[in-house]
Amino acid sequence: MAVREPAAVPMSRGDVFLIDDDAHTAALLLKVLAREGYRAEACTEPEHALDKDLPFLPEVVLLDIMMPGLSGLDLARTLKQGFQNHPIRIVMLTARTEAEFVEQAARAGADDYLTKPIKRRELIGRLDRQVRALRAERAIGRIRRVLLEGGEPSAQLEAVLGALREMRVIQ
Repeated sequence: MAVREPAAVPMSRGDVFLIDDDAHTAALLLKVLAREGYRAEACTEPEHALDKDLPFLPEVVLLDIMMPGLSGLDLARTLKQGFQNHPIRIVMLTARTEAEFVEQAARAGADDYLTKPIKRRELIGRLDRQVRALRAERAIGRIRRVLLEGGEPSAQLEAVLGALREMRVIQ
């Protein structure tokens, strides 16, 4: 997946990549996400999702499980492996509610699971939770690196605060 370096971009509530073979569902979710302050892009052809040129590095991937060709489960595994150096969160979307599908999604690397029809408040709540968790995880990793490097305590403090601001954990 290619990521273009964006020009100065205003802070978004979260960066979301939506992969769903249903164009109507994708368009509707993109409108909801934009209205809620998320920066989002969609791909309705799962076999091309990994080649999609995105203007940002996604924090969360909303991924339909049941798609023709490449299944959402296979795509989730590939995405998790491809983003090992830059972790992402995956939220699976499906109409299936059976426990076996939830278990399969978790084994494939899904961090959360939403059933269709999707309720707006539930979607936004889950996305907010995943974005916050990912940003905190990234900030902790960066802080750990700063502290392990050593150096002047005041410089370390500034670097730690900078990491927290950059990850939008604090302002």
